[in-house]
Amino acid sequence: MRTGRLFWGVFLATIGLLILAAKFNYINADWSFVWNLWPLVFIFWGLLVLIKHPIIKPVISALFGVFIALFIFGSVNSLFWGFGFEFDDDYVNPSYTETLEEDMNKDITRGELNFSSGAGAFSINGETDKLIKGYSRGWFSNYDLNTNVEGNTAYVDVHLHERNIQFFGKKIRNRFNMELNPNIAWDMDLNFGAANAKFDLSPYKIENLKLSTGAATVQVKLGDKADTTEFRIEMGVANLEVLVPKTVGCRIYGDSFLVSRSLSDFTKKGDGHYYSSNYDSTAKKVNIYLSSGVSSFTVKYY
Repeated sequence: MRTGRLFWGVFLATIGLLILAAKFNYINADWSFVWNLWPLVFIFWGLLVLIKHPIIKPVISALFGVFIALFIFGSVNSLFWGFGFEFDDDYVNPSYTETLEEDMNKDITRGELNFSSGAGAFSINGETDKLIKGYSRGWFSNYDLNTNVEGNTAYVDVHLHERNIQFFGKKIRNRFNMELNPNIAWDMDLNFGAANAKFDLSPYKIENLKLSTGAATVQVKLGDKADTTEFRIEMGVANLEVLVPKTVGCRIYGDSFLVSRSLSDFTKKGDGHYYSSNYDSTAKKVNIYLSSGVSSFTVKYY
């Protein structure tokens, strides 16, 4: 089969399957990551020019068709149905489709937050005198909030309840913003799929933080309220930026490392861990454990 016909056949079939899958709720993602993959166009093109092997060349042509279909579908989806970091300060805005909240109990001194969702745009930003307040936006954004108090600890579960995607029609959006009570200690488990996420955790006392994502772009801003923050990261192909206050020492370690990293203020020591220059001189610490590869990882002090 001619490579040109193979390319167009695979391309059209892939586009059709993507539209059908989105129509029937099999896929929902933040597709903005595809724009970072544009150099692959030249790589595939160059391989097709260079390779003449009668078996390898059709395979490359088919893969090229799949990639172009994904790139076009993802670009259109992100441009016209995409989402970003914007969460309005005016929570009365009618574009917010749901508000969730849990009252604060005076006996609560600790909170354990478990947040789980699919693809979307998520943020933690702001303080509240409630235990938690959440604001969702979008036609694909229906969350459940469940709280169980045992002793002085509140176990808070926030998860996406219902999926209802329309590929043609209203915009596909899944945005969720949370505000937390800053007067208690928090453990957090944040688990979601392909997404943009921005978590300003600086007002809170974070003792344990776990971040599990798919292909995502995430910014996490930590504070200095806790003596020690244990931060565990399990991510796929992702970009992660961590902001750490200058008053906190930082250690980075793990059982696998990074494709690219920006650790300009860190020194690798004999144990294989990376330490900030102020790690030994500060009373408060952040220990970051990387249990899987992250395509881009940056730690910045503020």
